[in-house]
Amino acid sequence: MKAPRFFFGFVILVWATGIGMGMSGQKKKKPAKAPIPIYVTPYYDSEGIKIDVGKFSQTLAKADSKSILGVIAEMQKQREKLRAEVAYVAAIRLYDLGHKDEAVYWFYTAQYRAGVFRSILDRQKMGGIGAPAFELRQAYAAFNQLAGEYINGYAFGELDKLEKTLAKVREEGKAIPKYTVLYPRVKFIDSKTWQETNAKYADGNITGMIQYIRKNAALIKELRKKNGLDGKY
Repeated sequence: MKAPRFFFGFVILVWATGIGMGMSGQKKKKPAKAPIPIYVTPYYDSEGIKIDVGKFSQTLAKADSKSILGVIAEMQKQREKLRAEVAYVAAIRLYDLGHKDEAVYWFYTAQYRAGVFRSILDRQKMGGIGAPAFELRQAYAAFNQLAGEYINGYAFGELDKLEKTLAKVREEGKAIPKYTVLYPRVKFIDSKTWQETNAKYADGNITGMIQYIRKNAALIKELRKKNGLDGKY
């Protein structure tokens, strides 16, 4: 069942303007030039930059503001073979190293891939704590929340760029990765239904977000200014 449109809009406003961010559980502010303070076991730890997402782990961890672009170029060539956690970590490293527009693209690429992953899971075979599918869902939700505060905080200050990035991610998302190969230990629903599920996800999330931004751009800008977000991220 689709989420009510008003709830979808509220979620975007939280991402875009920081409303409600003063609730309990808020993280400490990120010091200037420090990495986004994130720990998502076992994939990423900002303390000492520890990364465990496969073949790009070491190069992502050791990259500086110049070399990261070469790493990302190599990842782009293999993007259909990348799991969502790899793209999330790429987004975080790009943001930390000053390439924020590129970070937005990789964050939404990761979010799209994670969203489709969640949509095509066989819920009856997902398992509980310790099961791969369950743990991956939890990890992706953590990346969305923790990295999203910073990357969305920046992205919604550049609405024209964000629209173009979302459109690009939506177009690239039409090519569905081989999830059964990327996640051999996870059970999915019949692959014959994936294309329809993918299209519904793109329409309800990416297209919906683009439409909401266009309709509410003035409100987003007003609330960001009121909440002191312009230039914060």
